[in-house]
Amino acid sequence: MTENYNFAATCLFGLEKFVGEEIDACGGRRTGTIDGRVFFTGNAEVLAKANVSLRTAERVYIEVGTFSAETFSELFDGVKSLPWEHFIGKKDAFPVKGHAIKSKLFSIPDCQSIVKKAIVERLKNFYRIDWFEETGTKIPVEFFILDDKASIMIDTRLEEILNAIKDHDVNVTVDVTGKVTCDCNCGGNHEGILGDLDDILG
Repeated sequence: MTENYNFAATCLFGLEKFVGEEIDACGGRRTGTIDGRVFFTGNAEVLAKANVSLRTAERVYIEVGTFSAETFSELFDGVKSLPWEHFIGKKDAFPVKGHAIKSKLFSIPDCQSIVKKAIVERLKNFYRIDWFEETGTKIPVEFFILDDKASIMIDTRLEEILNAIKDHDVNVTVDVTGKVTCDCNCGGNHEGILGDLDDILG
């Protein structure tokens, strides 16, 4: 897989330099840094390596898109315009959470509702269905609105796998498609994006 994606790694304030160095070691190309976030690009293999190698980052996200959002209409239209069908299957669950800082849109529950509705409308048009059972793979969606600019992301890290990798002597391999295998006693059940990036991003 050679297609590149935009990613964001979050971390505690002051650790951005170390996160950036770890991203470099994974083969990612850094594109920017703000307090608590380092942005980079790479393919599915880079994302898989970041998920199992970044020791100072808290989360690794796929940045699905960014846009200005000063009103709920702008937030809805911006989210709906993004290619959610590339990431979310017709049976997948896609819970939404997020943050808003120094922005005109400050009500988190309202923003959650708008983002969810926009994704549903996009997927309804693509899959030609009216109801999503959300019983499949969990694809966590997160929004981050700072100074009226919205970043819409997908959380790619799974706590139970990452904790096992960080706390134990675990052997992890990543093949050229970005597929992860390990001996962390998970039974091979790497769900979602970390489990088989080729299926979800391909």
